[in-house]
Amino acid sequence: MILSGFGKFESYPRKVIAHNFNGIVIALDDARVAKLRHDNSHELLMEESKKMEFANQVNDLVVRFHEVSRDSYNNNLLIMERVYPLEYRALDVETRYEYCEVFEQKMRELHQAGFVFHDLNATILLSGQTNFMLTHQGIRLIDTGNSLLREEIGNTKFDEQVSSEVNIMREIKKIMLNHKIPVWAQT
Repeated sequence: MILSGFGKFESYPRKVIAHNFNGIVIALDDARVAKLRHDNSHELLMEESKKMEFANQVNDLVVRFHEVSRDSYNNNLLIMERVYPLEYRALDVETRYEYCEVFEQKMRELHQAGFVFHDLNATILLSGQTNFMLTHQGIRLIDTGNSLLREEIGNTKFDEQVSSEVNIMREIKKIMLNHKIPVWAQT
């Protein structure tokens, strides 16, 4: 993979596993990845790490935070657990249903604790470009950069975001359980 146009990230040509308009994610080893931002903002990575740590104290739905550090190129790195994706249509419907049930329960726990992911999108599930990932351990949240804490936004705004997220979770479940299933099998 050639990273022309990635500026300072061109030092990681064979380590990139994901990228978007904010930056890249590189593989550090089999167990860890690092998020690097195009703006190299240490402050934004620290804010995200705070939200990851908060969620990690509630349950294991959000990938594990390890540390924020600097590499030898002076890039700020948010180092976190590496997870490996599964194609959801490769799993039988019963397993997908169980994963969705656990996902909903863990999201409820996060909501009750005062954390909302704020970056779920059911329609992009089909493209694979999501901030949540289906793994052998179930559904995991992998990017908390847009997450919100009740203490930061207040109860009213938080409750609105939770309501929206619950509706999106229903759509995700619907897609995971019904997509590409023949009509005759949906009885």
